Amino acid sequence: MSFLLARAGLLLLEIKIRLNRSGHLCASLAFIVLQRVLISNLFRTTTSDCFRSPFYKLHPVMSRSSRPQDKNRYIHPKETSSWKEEIKVFDYVCTGNFRIVPPYHYEFGSSIKARWIGRKLVEVFAQEFPHFDDSTSYFEEAMRKGRLRVNDEVTDVNYRCSDGDVITHFVHRHEPPVTSQPVTIVGMTEDLIAVDKPGSLPVHSGGRFRRNSLVAVLAKEHGLFDLHTVHRLDRLTSGLLLLGRNAAAAERMRQEFEGGGVQKRYLARVVGCFPAELRVEQPLRVGNAREALVEVHPEGKPSVTVMRRLVYSEAEDESLVLCMPETGRTHQIRVHLQWAGHAIVDDPLYGPLAVPDTAAAAEEEEQAAAAGTKRGSEDGGFGAAAKVRRGAGE
Repeated sequence: MSFLLARAGLLLLEIKIRLNRSGHLCASLAFIVLQRVLISNLFRTTTSDCFRSPFYKLHPVMSRSSRPQDKNRYIHPKETSSWKEEIKVFDYVCTGNFRIVPPYHYEFGSSIKARWIGRKLVEVFAQEFPHFDDSTSYFEEAMRKGRLRVNDEVTDVNYRCSDGDVITHFVHRHEPPVTSQPVTIVGMTEDLIAVDKPGSLPVHSGGRFRRNSLVAVLAKEHGLFDLHTVHRLDRLTSGLLLLGRNAAAAERMRQEFEGGGVQKRYLARVVGCFPAELRVEQPLRVGNAREALVEVHPEGKPSVTVMRRLVYSEAEDESLVLCMPETGRTHQIRVHLQWAGHAIVDDPLYGPLAVPDTAAAAEEEEQAAAAGTKRGSEDGGFGAAAKVRRGAGE
């Protein structure tokens, strides 16, 4: 289906969006940054296919003496400087709809988390990173063969974590594919760069992604290094992203965001006929830190989103909604739309086939607490939503 959009909100950019549905594509959330003063005349472009998208940090090997031991804080070598050398050793493979990174060897590193202290390292990793059929056996073997080390030393499989430890894990890394849609530079000055970020591509390396990240693509394909984050977009969100080309410019722009000088507008394709206009004021919290799944809950942080229906397709029973967040919580728009009963189409976390309504989940937790029980106690404390999250992908 196709929707032709004219100006939305405080239009400083004219954007045309073509919505294409595909069984292999997800993430129907697009982002538009609008600013009153600073960038009103800097960037003008047309962005298409904003709704198309498919589906520990690594560091160079360091000697023990060079690894900082600053109590629960692992300081990685400067990521931006490492790309200048790393981009020389790999090439992207683009096949059809996908950008693929060939597998490669990699060493993950992390400081000990407070919740790990005193526990067996094997048990911690088997719980925190359950990526194998038998994670415990895998990590025991990794410790015996020296792939999983403590302070750069081979340790016994019964080793218990201590405050200040640095854990490294050497692996053969296989990154998931992302969309092959190119990263387009919308505009650039001496201080700022605006890019059209495709959906499925994370901004920075982390979790399962490193070379398949926006900063890596900009370094590899555009020769842009030492970029600084001004704001963020979820991995599955496509649209306009601003990056600072130096730390001072990035900080100035961050202050503009915090002070209200920059206006954010999102476009979401949602299920059902959305109301003409809706203001959602529902507090949000992270239901489980490891799973990073957000839920509506009375004890959450105040969160406000104003939404307006732009178009409704009766044939698809879907609406195109303009979302204007007044606060900036993680996954705020996605969760508020789910709470309103109009989840984003194909959203793997909060879509119609992903997880239960977060409002209902919060009510269920309150009832369980009143009865003297805790939701999720039968599944390791992660809750029903988290169990679906593990199967849904990032």
